Amino acid sequence: MKTHRLIPVAALIALAGMTMGAGCPTVPKLEKRIVEVAAGGSYTQAFDVSGASGSLIDNVTIHASDFNLAQIVSDAGLESGDVQGFKLTGVAYRITIADPNPHAINGTIGVDGTTLLTLTDQSVSAVTDWQRVDLNPAAVTTVNAYLQAVLDDLNNGTSGAGDLNLAINGTLSPGTSSTFSWELKLEFSVKGKLKEITVLS
Repeated sequence: MKTHRLIPVAALIALAGMTMGAGCPTVPKLEKRIVEVAAGGSYTQAFDVSGASGSLIDNVTIHASDFNLAQIVSDAGLESGDVQGFKLTGVAYRITIADPNPHAINGTIGVDGTTLLTLTDQSVSAVTDWQRVDLNPAAVTTVNAYLQAVLDDLNNGTSGAGDLNLAINGTLSPGTSSTFSWELKLEFSVKGKLKEITVLS
C-alpha cells in the first residue's frame, strides 16, 4: 500500500513566498539530512536513615542492569551497535522525608575508592528538591570508564562490566538520634550514531 504526504495549500504558498529570491519562487522539497540521536536517563538510589547517631556510613552496589541501557537504546529508536557514548552528566540528591529534629550531614560519597562529591552542612530537617553538586573529575572518569564497559557489553553481547560501588562516609551533627530519608540520582546521556532523516526544506 502506498502512502502519501499531504501539504496544506496555504502552508505551501507561505513557504514558497518565504523562499522567493530575485523574483523567482522556490518550491519546497523533501531532502535528507544527517542528525545525531541522543537520549538521557538516570539511576536513583533511596536511603532510609533510622536512629543514626553521630556517623552516617552506607555502601551501595550498582549492577550494570540497573542502568536499563538496552531499554533506553530501544526507546530512542537505536540498535545496540548504533550507540557511541554512554556518560555521566551529573549527580543530584534530595531529602524526601525530613528529620523532625535539626541535623546536618558532613561527608563524602565515593565511587570505587575515589571521592565523587562532598556534602557540607547539608540540612536533613526539611524536604528539598533535587540539589545538583560539583563532582570530582577523577571520579567522573572512573564512572565513565564503567559506563563504557556497560556499553561494550551491550554491543558485544558480553557481561564483563561488573558492578559500580558507592560509599557514603559522613557525620551527623549534632550527634543525637536522627531519622530521615534521602535519594541520590546519577544522570547520564546516551549518544547515537548519525542518522539520516527526511525533512521539508
